[in-house]
Amino acid sequence: MVGAAPRQKLGEMLRQRGLLSDAALAECLTEHEHTSGPVGTILTHRGHVRELDLYRTLAAQHCMPFQDLLSDLPDSSLIDPENWQEYVQWRYVPLAFEGTALVVAGCGEPEALRCFLEKRYHCPVRFCYTAPRDILRTVERVCGKTLDARAREHLFATTPACSARPRPGRMTGPLVLFSVLTAVLLYVPGSFIAALCVCNLLYFTSLLFKLLLFTEGARATPVTHAAQANRSLPVYTILVPLYREAGSIPQLLDAIRALDYPPALLDVKLIVEGDDLGTIRAIRQACPEACFEMVIVPYSRPRTKPKACNYALAFARGEFVTIYDVEDQPDAQQLRKAVAAFRSLPPEVVCLQARLNYYNRRENILSALFSIEYATLFDYLLPGMAKLGIPIPLGGTSNHFRLEILRKLGEWDAYNVTEDADLGIRLAAEGYRTAMLDSETLEEAPITLGAWLRQRSRWIKGYMLTWRVAMRRPGILLRAVGIRGFLGFQMFVGVASLVFLVAPVLWVLSGLWLVRLPGVGAVPGWLLAVSAGIFMLGIAVQLVLAAMTVQRRGWEGMWRAILLFPFYWILHSFASFRALRQLFTAPFHWDKTEHGISRFCPGKTGSAGKGTAGAHGQQDITEQAQ
Repeated sequence: MVGAAPRQKLGEMLRQRGLLSDAALAECLTEHEHTSGPVGTILTHRGHVRELDLYRTLAAQHCMPFQDLLSDLPDSSLIDPENWQEYVQWRYVPLAFEGTALVVAGCGEPEALRCFLEKRYHCPVRFCYTAPRDILRTVERVCGKTLDARAREHLFATTPACSARPRPGRMTGPLVLFSVLTAVLLYVPGSFIAALCVCNLLYFTSLLFKLLLFTEGARATPVTHAAQANRSLPVYTILVPLYREAGSIPQLLDAIRALDYPPALLDVKLIVEGDDLGTIRAIRQACPEACFEMVIVPYSRPRTKPKACNYALAFARGEFVTIYDVEDQPDAQQLRKAVAAFRSLPPEVVCLQARLNYYNRRENILSALFSIEYATLFDYLLPGMAKLGIPIPLGGTSNHFRLEILRKLGEWDAYNVTEDADLGIRLAAEGYRTAMLDSETLEEAPITLGAWLRQRSRWIKGYMLTWRVAMRRPGILLRAVGIRGFLGFQMFVGVASLVFLVAPVLWVLSGLWLVRLPGVGAVPGWLLAVSAGIFMLGIAVQLVLAAMTVQRRGWEGMWRAILLFPFYWILHSFASFRALRQLFTAPFHWDKTEHGISRFCPGKTGSAGKGTAGAHGQQDITEQAQ
């Protein structure tokens, strides 16, 4: 029997068709020898070949038809929106029935897919090739409403007690409690003095707690892990939520390209709101490589970052997943460090939090103060919490997860405006752990007081929401993290927000003591003296911690910011009262932070990109924009 003619190699076919240069092919073959990435994926993720051209060539190599799903739309009646997970996992969509045979378009291994589908549909299956991006677009078009509903309601549907989603009558309790406390203060003798004493106690306790965390964090040593060889690296998903960020797209693409990770193993989701035509247009003009996939989120409320991330997570293909904001400049080795840490740490460590700070700390006094605060938090306080076994409220970016566990946890809460802090507490309540990753990501600090106030109000409001949701099931959290972890959560998330609200009381009492009033009305002189002492102790603690942070970082010329640091905390009280008001009037309103306005912004005049997405890549984006 005469054997079949040997199949022509993919690289040779692309070169013969004028789609690939000899140098690019040699480069990709070398990378293929050192990684687990297929040659075709390497070619498209390096930007050497368009996805459309690659899969047309693959179809010819296997003597199979090719289906352009963007120009020849499939029969939507055969696509079940509730079956979206299967389409994403197996990377196929059903096209039509031809007699008794089902015709499908896919981009995976034809034989494996055919065996699965014949068992699934109990009929013969005919396979044709299509581009992965076409499958993504088709699933979004047909299953978008189902995916959007899931992004909003999945956590509430599976674990309603863990969701901040509003429920009728749930605000009655806090309002009644506030009314009762007000009545007690007005009509019960001595209650006002007792309340002032409680304010002093809370403030003093919070100072001691911060000193404890700082001391433990200073003694914590970063854990380093052996670098992973290229061949052992997994696919890594990066979620990048975008909204009105057209001007920052070149900077973002350059930052992702600068990561020391094989492009063939990157799965980058550029998450864009459906009505954000400017950002869509900017991505189209940048023509990014195939490792960048744009995910269009349909319009719905709430319009929050966690809802957008939940929507895009349905398409994630990595073993691990992280979030970067548009302005982020992560350490080039961060993904490799995360993989090494996950593989050497116990399986209950399901999240790694990298350090965050700002590249524009020298912009003005506000950005300098913000940088000192963040350096103190990520260099000392969070490592101290990790060492003491206290649940860590995550930062908004550069937190890395085991994707399987993240999905098991119900993903992010679409109704919480600090979805990161909320998720950190929820995973602790389920018995999982977060560890600090010895890697840093630089961000852009707000440079105007209005921008800072809006961002900080959102964070504090989110902490209030997170505390309220976690305390629906205090017993579960207590059993999971122990008494020390439980008290630490109360101090860091609950009391911290309350302290900013009661701090003005201490300022007033301290001011009265400073002008040497023996007592004012019902406030005795001893209470004024105690308040002044605690207030001055707070100033001293803030100055010392700020100075130690600046010294450890080696930041020169920051002494003016150190001296102004106590006044910086006064701003937090204004933000806290704004957050408290929004908690009742607009709990899920997301104050947008504008990016790309700093004069220190990296790549502000960067190029439009080096990818070759070409006309086909532009076509699908344009259709969505319309």
